Amino acid sequence: MDAGHSISRLAWTLALLAGPAPVAAQDGAAPDAAPAEAARPAGWRLADSASPYLHAHADNPVEWWPWGDAAFAHARELGRPVFLSIGYSACHWCHRMEHDTFEDGEVARRLNERFVCIKVDREERPDLDARYMNALVLMTGGGGWPASLFLLPDGRPFFGGTYFPARSGALGPGFLDVLDRLHQLWTEERTTVEEAAGELHDVLARDPLPAHALAVDLTALLGESATLLASSLDGERGGLHGAPKFPPVLTLQYLLRQHLRTGLAVQELIEVALDAMSSGGLCDHVGGGFFRYCVDDGWETPHFEKMLAGNAQLALLYAEAAVALGQPRWADVARETLAFVSRELRLPSGLFAGSLDADSAPVAGERAEEGRFYLWTPEQLEDVLGDSFGSAFAQLHHVTREGTFLEAGQPTGLSLPRPMRTVPALAANPGPDLKPGDEFVRWRALSRVRLGLARDARPRPFRDDKALAAWNGLLLSAFARTASLQGNDDLLAESATLALVARAHLVARDEALLRVHHHLLGDATAGRGDLLDTAALARGLLDAYEAGGDPANLLDAFALARALVARFQEPTGAFWDTELQDPRLPSRGRHPWDGSEPAGSSVAVEVLLRLAPLDDTGLLEASAVRALERLAPLAAGAPGSLPALLSAIDAALGPLAEVVLDGEGEPRRALVDVLRARVLPAALVVPDARRLLQAISDEREAARAAGRAPLFAEDPALLAGRRAPEGEARAWVCVRRACLLPAATPEELAGQLDGVARRGPAAAPASATQVPQEPEEPPP
Repeated sequence: MDAGHSISRLAWTLALLAGPAPVAAQDGAAPDAAPAEAARPAGWRLADSASPYLHAHADNPVEWWPWGDAAFAHARELGRPVFLSIGYSACHWCHRMEHDTFEDGEVARRLNERFVCIKVDREERPDLDARYMNALVLMTGGGGWPASLFLLPDGRPFFGGTYFPARSGALGPGFLDVLDRLHQLWTEERTTVEEAAGELHDVLARDPLPAHALAVDLTALLGESATLLASSLDGERGGLHGAPKFPPVLTLQYLLRQHLRTGLAVQELIEVALDAMSSGGLCDHVGGGFFRYCVDDGWETPHFEKMLAGNAQLALLYAEAAVALGQPRWADVARETLAFVSRELRLPSGLFAGSLDADSAPVAGERAEEGRFYLWTPEQLEDVLGDSFGSAFAQLHHVTREGTFLEAGQPTGLSLPRPMRTVPALAANPGPDLKPGDEFVRWRALSRVRLGLARDARPRPFRDDKALAAWNGLLLSAFARTASLQGNDDLLAESATLALVARAHLVARDEALLRVHHHLLGDATAGRGDLLDTAALARGLLDAYEAGGDPANLLDAFALARALVARFQEPTGAFWDTELQDPRLPSRGRHPWDGSEPAGSSVAVEVLLRLAPLDDTGLLEASAVRALERLAPLAAGAPGSLPALLSAIDAALGPLAEVVLDGEGEPRRALVDVLRARVLPAALVVPDARRLLQAISDEREAARAAGRAPLFAEDPALLAGRRAPEGEARAWVCVRRACLLPAATPEELAGQLDGVARRGPAAAPASATQVPQEPEEPPP
């Protein structure tokens, strides 16, 4: 979360031991700005930053530096500690700290005179964010944004917190007091500060993975983890217990997969969670899409950021659950969520922006406030919909005269529309003034359009236009897989277009191995893509290939999978988060735990396993097995923090089905429809074998003509002989290249898919972290 204040217990104890803070600020070294800089705003060094978040701080009175050698050299020259502030554009409490604290003249003076101040956009530098967030959690027991850390001039942290008001009060210790205490510690007890930083640095430098592979019974791990994760869910309100309420997407996906694999009885838990999130305050019931999280335990009041990654993952979860559990209302949620993304976050490049801000202004020119764009009064609804329908909409969506949105615990007269019932439940009993059934559904849809148009006239939340590779990869998976599950041609076209644009803008082809750019902003790419950037984009391209059949997407996904191994995996099997190392960090970083997005290492394992059947060299499968040998012990110790890894382990245990199709016309379409009607955990689908073989042959010929190694030295054995009789179609269902007889009819294919989707005794491994060898024929 990004609210709440906490500080280092160790550092605060040291501050108390150092004696009371001085009442007045002590003079420090005079700022060393050159005369030519005096007329500039103090934060001028951020003015040319590509990051909208950093650029927004360029007019602060705090003398901000961007992260880099120059800032730390300046700190060493002056003998000052570094104040590091990490945030992001959509973060409400980041804005609060800017307005409340960094725009305060006295705070700025003390920072400028006693510290060297650095601003970091966590979305630009997830490696820095992960490292210093780990430090913050170790120091305080919690984390969040803005992350406020104090470092030695060599980058080692010694003190941290989140939001600090300028002056002490109800929101916690004031930043002025904290700065005074730290300055006193730095000048009078520096040895103690350096010792504390050294101890913390040693902990942070430790590898979170075991040094050697440890034996873990993967079958038992999946069963025990599923039981544990199911018990962690709130069966009454949905999601995890307590507040704040974040959507537990990865946990729900894992439990849904275990239901499909083993028949695990979690349908009710999943249903409660999905209905609560889509009917409560987490969802925007006027314009569509989901907010980042809710501040209460009943899904009533959100924090109003809208993040691309969160919406992409939620859309896919709802689409898969709709098919797997037979609930069409969730298919509508998935479709509406992706419609919001397409409408609100699409960039001129064809990629998608990262987020919409939590804050917006009541009217143009006024100071932005949290959530104002989304809040209504009954009178405003009546102005748009008319007295009768406006009143009906208000009653159904809990928009009251007093207001349900509170500030400092007091009603504001404003409410966020939230029905707290599903659309089918509303339609069945909408109240005396509205007709039930289909007429209600049409009325609701028209009302939402009219309210959306009226709301669009308000000052809009700021949009951060960074197109992040990882988040666009997650969205590509959502478009592609939702299109397949729903047979939706519009979403299929979205998937094809995004795949084409991502390959054009985010994939670098200037080296022997493909490389991913971390993000695109305007016309400029920046940053070498990290592990999640590469893995998520590879998975998105693979999903787009399976949905639409364009072999170019498969070829790039395969090339990126090879790049994952070469650029990020070490010989022991563990993955690094970054390809290169920042000299101020103790290592290239390893963060295998899930956050709001899945861990890059878990996505990488899934991609390698899904593409392994096409790789006759065995490289991809061997790399996935080595990775699991290092990662699986972590899941045994903390399954709640690693649901994406559990899903990757599930893929390794299998059956990991491959489905190869060949044919044309209506016979082939009938077989494709069978595939679309199922959620197939960890499957590889080749929708047109002949087309893929031709593309592989063309790439091989072009590569050899250019003097480089082709992706496939020979045609993959999986595709050998996969040719349907003229005018007919066939589907081959295989497990580790051992295939059943080709299915010629939808009924035959459906029966075979049912057999490989469930896990039987044959899939249980003999040892802990080895992927089991399947029998010559897959389970019937």
